[in-house]
Amino acid sequence: MNLFLLATALVCFPPVMDLWNAGPLTEAVLRTPNPPPCASTAQLNAQVRIFRQLDSTPLRSRMALEFSNARNPEAFKILMKLLKTEKNPFVRDNILTALLNMKHQGFAVRGNDGLFADFLQSGSPLARAAAMELYLTCGTNPDPARILTSLGKEHSAMVLNRLIELLRPFAIKNRMVDSPVAGQSCEAQIARLYDETPQGNILLRAFAAELAAQLPGADGSAVVEKALKDPSVVIRMQAARGLAANSDAVKAFAAAAQDEHPAVRLAAARIIVTKNGLPNPERVKVLISLLNDPVPAVRTAAAKSLGTASAEAADHLSDRWNDPEIAVRRAVAKALIELKPSAAIHARAVETAEQNPICRRQVLEFLVQTGDRDHFPNILRWIGQSKDPLFLREAAAALGKLNCRTGDAALNRLADSKDPAIRQAAAVSMGQLKLPATFPTLIKLCRDREIKVAEAAFFAMFQIRDPSFLPEFERMTGRFTDDGANCRAIACRALIHYELKPRTIANLTKLILKPCIRIPMSPPQMDVDHVRISALLLLREWAGKGNPGAVRACSSIMNELDRAKDDSELRTPEFDEYRRQMEAAFQGKKVRPKEIEPPPLSFTTAPAPAEK
Repeated sequence: MNLFLLATALVCFPPVMDLWNAGPLTEAVLRTPNPPPCASTAQLNAQVRIFRQLDSTPLRSRMALEFSNARNPEAFKILMKLLKTEKNPFVRDNILTALLNMKHQGFAVRGNDGLFADFLQSGSPLARAAAMELYLTCGTNPDPARILTSLGKEHSAMVLNRLIELLRPFAIKNRMVDSPVAGQSCEAQIARLYDETPQGNILLRAFAAELAAQLPGADGSAVVEKALKDPSVVIRMQAARGLAANSDAVKAFAAAAQDEHPAVRLAAARIIVTKNGLPNPERVKVLISLLNDPVPAVRTAAAKSLGTASAEAADHLSDRWNDPEIAVRRAVAKALIELKPSAAIHARAVETAEQNPICRRQVLEFLVQTGDRDHFPNILRWIGQSKDPLFLREAAAALGKLNCRTGDAALNRLADSKDPAIRQAAAVSMGQLKLPATFPTLIKLCRDREIKVAEAAFFAMFQIRDPSFLPEFERMTGRFTDDGANCRAIACRALIHYELKPRTIANLTKLILKPCIRIPMSPPQMDVDHVRISALLLLREWAGKGNPGAVRACSSIMNELDRAKDDSELRTPEFDEYRRQMEAAFQGKKVRPKEIEPPPLSFTTAPAPAEK
């Protein structure tokens, strides 16, 4: 009988590769995502006919907005045509909003500069903001001078806020040509905007000051000089922001960094300190002085900026490990990680952490991110001394990331923590290190009441592949609880490395074919698809190896699945798709994801009822 089953296995279930790890059944193939709906051109044209027949302003406005959900560039062209002929200002606003929505979704079509320019002076702030953004981003050859001219009369904060970021690159890179002053330079155009804007329009003047500060020659700019002395903090702050982005500015930048208001100093501290890949020493000196600023936010920003400076800044950053503010210490750690300093800087950081436990979390992050494995005794000593759960969680993870081969005792202690996050991190590191002294602890953790801890332990045991874990994998195939799906799936994949027992085969068959998962206050339900497909894969692979019990189970399962009706609990679209792809892989065919036809998009706007 066994010889017959073996022969059947070789014919029906030929030897195959591990379909999960090395084969064609990868996550990208097994996924069957629904594509986003896309309205056809015919649907759009039908909607246009309805739109033009409607007399109701609310319905037409609603329909205009719905065009932005079509996900079809043709809808953008249609909306532009409707905008040309639309007379109702309320509907026009919604058409412009729909066009802007499509632009943000990536379905805009370039062209019609003149059409958008016609609405730059619209009476509605919403329409003006949308028209300006569309003009700058969707036009074929937009002229930023037209926007600057319009902004000179603008009082809506909404319009200014939306346009400042969009206009900045145009204002810096392009010449501002604005009749009747044709050929006027960018600097003169911005200076006129700053000087002629009413004093009360602080937002617009601040915008002009920032643009002026970004231009070449900002150190000698009259606009920048006036902006840095302006009584408005907003204007001074925006000027400092522009100087921070201008790597040529030194004197004006230093003046902004000494402003009495912390918001101005903060704006100056957020800089890019490199030019052509090399640091600007004078601006670096200013940043170093800001490391001692009385305001923590300024110190934090300065530390972050110094992360793009030369390695000499590492010495000054190391002085701030003891900063009382955690945000500053985090910024110091990230900056030093970017600078990749010498071993002496590493030793200095560890020495500081030895003396002051407040900075150990940040020093630990620094050591992990730089891959420094020379300080394991210090890290293990800190673990023994600390009661901070956040540090212990990060330290448990660090032992695995740094491949600490002497960390087994510390991990075993951390696995007894009352904090599940610490136990989970310890389990993950045990799987990375594969230290035999931690195997008993992993077996204990895989039965943890916190399911995330148990999942981490099972995955660690799957990585290690030690025979002592086999009873736990077998046990998990018979644990029919709603919170153990991931553990069961891991166990199914792990059992490919161990001989299947009849009891385990029976459990796998039950997982695939029976509503066996116990859920409180509910009848038993089918297991999740990824467990069922993992169990089926496991049985198919062992059947291909000639396991008699797996051969019989596969034959019985396939027959029952084939007989199941479409509305059966055994059938779901996802499971059927997984099974189709699995069968193709076993037959040596190329596995292709299922092609799903995009569903037709249905607009919800109905024609207006006929008037009686």
